[in-house]
Amino acid sequence: LGDSTTAGENLLHKNRDSRDELQNIYIKHLNGFRRFVGSGDLGNLGTAHLHSEELFAGANNTGSPLVEGQYQENALNDCHTLRYIGEHCAGLDDIVPCLEDLQSRQLLGGGGAHGRGMILIFADAHQGLIIEATSRKLHHQFFQDDAIAVRTNHFEFPEMQVFCAGAAPGSEIRARRAQELLEPLSGLMDIATCGEISRDR
Repeated sequence: LGDSTTAGENLLHKNRDSRDELQNIYIKHLNGFRRFVGSGDLGNLGTAHLHSEELFAGANNTGSPLVEGQYQENALNDCHTLRYIGEHCAGLDDIVPCLEDLQSRQLLGGGGAHGRGMILIFADAHQGLIIEATSRKLHHQFFQDDAIAVRTNHFEFPEMQVFCAGAAPGSEIRARRAQELLEPLSGLMDIATCGEISRDR
């Protein structure tokens, strides 16, 4: 964020290369709802990442495997949830209350696999926001100034560890490697650098 980048802007980068699947990009605008540019798997009614007409960007990710009772069947997954946020929220301050409302109505599901939590990441011109959520509980943190934050496929907030049922294979290794590559670049981050780092194997 900000001072960690070459031009002082906030950047949000999401890798989408875990599977070799066709992706689409589109403008979604239904009457009565906010408009956004989204992208994701063909046929998915949700979105994997978005840029809203309210000038915030967002991305989702599958979170940790969850303990029993923290995953709601037949509810909105992380892609559906991101679309719901894009259609209903005017800014980052609206997002956590939106998710808490979904939880209260038992409409918040999980990540991209059965029994997994979700991670949602957002940025606008002023700050970043990371949310780790189960169907019942969530924790969030806003980031500002020169913060560099990374998420892969497991919960990192201490408040969410009690809801985790084991590790996601390879996720912690990928997170450590991303931090190793990013930390020396504070003040030098740009879009091209994000792309180069995402190709690390």
